[in-house]
Amino acid sequence: MIRRILLASAGALALAGTALAADLRPPPPPPLPPPPVFSWSGLYIGGQVGYDWGNDNSNLNAFVATTPTTLLGSTSSTNLTGAIGGAHLGYNWQFNQFVLGVESDVDSTNLNGHEVNGLGILPGGVVIPLALTDKVRSTIEGSFRGRVGWAWNNWLFYGTGGIAFSDFTSNYQFASILTDDRTSTRVGWTAGGGIEWAFTNNWIFGVEYRYSDFGHFTDNDLFSLGATTAGLVGTPLIAANESHHLTENRVQARASYKFDLFNPAPVVAKY
Repeated sequence: MIRRILLASAGALALAGTALAADLRPPPPPPLPPPPVFSWSGLYIGGQVGYDWGNDNSNLNAFVATTPTTLLGSTSSTNLTGAIGGAHLGYNWQFNQFVLGVESDVDSTNLNGHEVNGLGILPGGVVIPLALTDKVRSTIEGSFRGRVGWAWNNWLFYGTGGIAFSDFTSNYQFASILTDDRTSTRVGWTAGGGIEWAFTNNWIFGVEYRYSDFGHFTDNDLFSLGATTAGLVGTPLIAANESHHLTENRVQARASYKFDLFNPAPVVAKY
């Protein structure tokens, strides 16, 4: 009987020691906080640089002095190429993984190209040399667009589209004697898409492609040279009209700085 009591007491003491030792162990460290989720929401500003190329699809009609008979009718396509660079400003709102935004940009460019129409047809079908050159260039472009994207933490895949504008200057030369310069501001549409990567909470890098269409327009009464022969004083000796349709493609690299002051956490839906 005494032996059983002693064994029971020894077991109780062993259990108590184990419990006491467990109580003396330091508590486990608290779990680490989850890594922060990058938010695309906020105001950003940055710059872009790239390459643009396009087409000027044109239709030329030239006329003699007092008759609407066409001297030259020609349809052609001028290839335009150049570099582009500028600045952009925008704001994003993130909802779960969806990102909505607005952005405006302005660029300087040396987009240019030229075409040559080499032959003219007089009334009666007589073909004569008629060296008419049209040089087209653009110096400034811009846009105001919306953006819709899908975010994967610090990666953003987006589409964009909106209004685009550009200035275009055409320099016409006829037989290296007559010249005529015309400049117009064109407003059209632009659409494209891109990928952005947030390198830090503030710095964002990306690439983008856009297509722009600046619509149709016509330069009227080119080379309106007054004749001096009897009865034709002040009458155009040569007149020409050329219609244009300008389109453009661009690829560009972007770098943006997003301000922390306007960097709220992404909106998460509650269920």
